[in-house]
Amino acid sequence: MGTLVEALKTSDISSGKMQAVTLNGQEILIAQVRNKYYAVRNICPHRGGRLSEGTLTGMVVECPLHGSQFNIVNGQPVRWLRGGLSGKIVSIIKALSRSKKFQTYKTHIEDDSIMVEM
Repeated sequence: MGTLVEALKTSDISSGKMQAVTLNGQEILIAQVRNKYYAVRNICPHRGGRLSEGTLTGMVVECPLHGSQFNIVNGQPVRWLRGGLSGKIVSIIKALSRSKKFQTYKTHIEDDSIMVEM
């Protein structure tokens, strides 16, 4: 088990919301969904967008830069890029940029503190 670092108080974040924090020099996104807390790297693995500036819909966070979507539970991509471009351009982009998952962290609740295992 890694070192536990306090990220936020449980009262700092409501259900369906997310907030960025810096822990041990790393940008971490904390999200609360259905009374559970999740911690993930706040940087999109595609182009480095701050996920905290995107949207959270259920268990899916969307990057504000290119619309890539990720499951906050396991970090797996749900959608790598947002559509809307012509088919040829989308095919080229997908071929050049493989989807990648992002880093997730275990969380623990101690009293009213959200602790992140770093």
